[in-house]
Amino acid sequence: MPLATWMQHWEPLPGGSFDAQPYELDVTAPAIDFEPGDELVFRYSGANTSSAMAFIPNGDGALANGRIPNITLP
Repeated sequence: MPLATWMQHWEPLPGGSFDAQPYELDVTAPAIDFEPGDELVFRYSGANTSSAMAFIPNGDGALANGRIPNITLP
């Protein structure tokens, strides 16, 4: 059952930089009943790119002038 969806587009940084691009998002999702053993799956996909490189939330953090991706649940 999808809880939230969104789309985001990034253009390549000038000069071929591989630095992180700032992005932070708060998404409201419905409260759901859960049972032991249930799993939360974060799924992302890239679309409409001709580049061999695409968005990858790989968690380079400070190595790419960014921070480690995370999901905060209530």
